[in-house]
Amino acid sequence: MAVPKRRQSKSRQKMRRGAKRWQAPILNKCPECGSTVLSHIACPSCGYYKGRKVLVVNDMWFRRVVRHPSHRFPFTGSSQ
Repeated sequence: MAVPKRRQSKSRQKMRRGAKRWQAPILNKCPECGSTVLSHIACPSCGYYKGRKVLVVNDMWFRRVVRHPSHRFPFTGSSQ
């Protein structure tokens, strides 16, 4: 097992721990409906991602999110 040759100073120890601190998630606005959305995630209120409709959102008592029928997965050979 690897063992450090010298002891780390308190300054280096604090710098290492400071880099691992918690950061708030970055929220963007959806260009279609204007609601706040996490990056790289389809909008839960309208179902758009990168200008394409990828989710079907039904407004009933609760929001039910279903994959859009025309959405294809590029990494598989299936047409679903």
